[in-house]
Amino acid sequence: MSLGPSITTEQEDKQNRLNELMAKFLAKGGKIEKIPYGMTGEMYRDMNKGKKKKGRKK
Repeated sequence: MSLGPSITTEQEDKQNRLNELMAKFLAKGGKIEKIPYGMTGEMYRDMNKGKKKKGRKK
């Protein structure tokens, strides 16, 4: 007897697809950033807005 809701095949398929996409993203060199506790995603993006690397001028 399970205490939680049963997982349907549709949910399993969706989760497998998301896992594949995440694996591809990480394989291409993508990074996952942890947002500090107490901040929203919007606050975190605004905080890091000016920290872009400047490219070389041609």
